[in-house]
Amino acid sequence: MYDTDYFVAMNLALTNEPNALCVIQRTLDMESGKAQYHVVHLERFALGTSYQAMAAHAQRLIATEPLSGRARIIVDQSRVGAAVLEHFEQVTHRRTHAVHITTEAIAGYANGYLTAPLNDLIGRFQMLQGEDRIAIAEKLELAAELKREMNNFRYRQPSADLDIYEALRAGTCTDLVMALLLGLWTIEVYMPFR
Repeated sequence: MYDTDYFVAMNLALTNEPNALCVIQRTLDMESGKAQYHVVHLERFALGTSYQAMAAHAQRLIATEPLSGRARIIVDQSRVGAAVLEHFEQVTHRRTHAVHITTEAIAGYANGYLTAPLNDLIGRFQMLQGEDRIAIAEKLELAAELKREMNNFRYRQPSADLDIYEALRAGTCTDLVMALLLGLWTIEVYMPFR
């Protein structure tokens, strides 16, 4: 059993929209027996960055210490197709854990990817935040921006004519916080300590 491991969570949208990457370090608190999550790296890709460039960047990142040989990649598959995920796996030489965020009520597995109910992502995030189990490295250039997104994060139930991402954004940028939510939910639900 590892007492520390790493996850690279990527919020992928269209290339002309903000896309972000969040590296989460998970440690086991021996006293409580619960995982603690530390955001140790944050990036926002420049608008127009290709998925190929993002995959190559993820590969370079996971080849560095302490991630080398220990990091797992989690990608938001909700707005990108299977070809993008296949490319990520080819470039990174790692299985990419694809997650499709939905408005459905139940989490599951379909068509090669996990389905994550948005309400579950938000609920899990709020629980971890309330238990003070999320820490953000202050030295990160985007730490203040992530904290601002966390504080301003709002969700309104999408109607038939409002897609899930418009409901999330509600006029503000949420790429960093969505990468964090996606990573935390996937780790907590599908990747327990062994």
